[in-house]
Amino acid sequence: HVVGVKLAPDQITVATTDFRADMVNLLSLPIRIDRQPAPVIADLIEDGIRRSVADAGLRVEAISGICVGLPGIVERASGRCRQSPIFRETDVPFGPDLSSRLGVPVTVDTDVNLVTLAEHWFGHGRDLDDFLVVTVENSLGLGIMHNGQLFRGANGLSPDLGDLLVRPPGVNGAN
Repeated sequence: HVVGVKLAPDQITVATTDFRADMVNLLSLPIRIDRQPAPVIADLIEDGIRRSVADAGLRVEAISGICVGLPGIVERASGRCRQSPIFRETDVPFGPDLSSRLGVPVTVDTDVNLVTLAEHWFGHGRDLDDFLVVTVENSLGLGIMHNGQLFRGANGLSPDLGDLLVRPPGVNGAN
């Protein structure tokens, strides 16, 4: 079994599934997490994971891995969130912190990368090796599937549209 967690400024969603992606338990917690410090957010996520796993009739030790998706800039290899509208802080070592709390490997990635993978595995991109996913939620996200592989960019930092400025032609020197 695996657990997926999606963080949004006003909600934590926790899904416990088997390896066929069949949902065993889904837990939605309407909590305004964007006003909390990172350790409090980690506490809430830890509690949500433990509850979802227990509601599925499992123990945390039966979980093979956890993946957390959130908006922002994530260094997947280290599990560090460099910047996100979820956290007040920057360079949050979120993956290692959750992993040490739960004793389970934790992967942290951008929510748009996870949507891109889901589209490739199960959705509209299932038969495509090259496509883009643009998300518009609390920020702009960009997922790139190229040659059947998720493009993660230099040093595993995914491209991010969140800071892209769009202006009409002729405004403040834009042409």
